[in-house]
Amino acid sequence: TAWLLTRWGYHTALTVTASARDFNGRELKEMGIAYRCVPDDRVLDEARAVAEELGQNSAPAMAAMKRTLQRVAGVGDFRELILRAQGRA
Repeated sequence: TAWLLTRWGYHTALTVTASARDFNGRELKEMGIAYRCVPDDRVLDEARAVAEELGQNSAPAMAAMKRTLQRVAGVGDFRELILRAQGRA
């Protein structure tokens, strides 16, 4: 829940956690939690295609990009996310 709160804000975190129900891919995409939604029978093929695409990139370059995006977004490690969600960071 702390991760949801820092990532998608109060309203979405509350919607997802307080409802205590399963959400389908379409609903998660509409909420901005998922970036892509595919039919069940295409999930594995789609995951492999994404992995193949990302695997073409340099691992050090991907790591540097991830660190840069985290820094710009103000996101550090998971402990920091929890502290921010609790208002202690």
